[in-house]
Amino acid sequence: MWLAFALAACGLSGAHAQTYPSRPIRLIAPFPPSGSTDLLARLIAVGTTKRLAVLPDVPTVAESGVPGYEATQWYGILAPAATPRELVLRLNAEIVRALRQPAVRERLAADGTVPVGNTPEEFGAHIKAEIARWAPVVKASGARPE
Repeated sequence: MWLAFALAACGLSGAHAQTYPSRPIRLIAPFPPSGSTDLLARLIAVGTTKRLAVLPDVPTVAESGVPGYEATQWYGILAPAATPRELVLRLNAEIVRALRQPAVRERLAADGTVPVGNTPEEFGAHIKAEIARWAPVVKASGARPE
């Protein structure tokens, strides 16, 4: 999945401003292929390293002037550590097979999701890299588990 920056002000006149909390805050999600007519916010960039097929005219944050920027959302399926290797491999094979189905790929693409379907080892390496990448950010923020 991808992270989109959608909360850039669009220069509203007072007549269009919403009074919080008496009126709901509108969000631009999901993004229709025809684009948004929302007056409160405008999609200015996506956090992926490449433009998304579903939003081809929206630049990446890196293209917008922040070189090397990437912040995405991802999903995965995990099993307990003691799960037998043969079961992990069978589950992985079935998940990858499902992700290769055209109907599944089309549905995911419509939401801006880029299916990967890698090996358990590759996914484990991705998780470790994400922890290493974001741990300093969490530490600097002072966030604590509750």
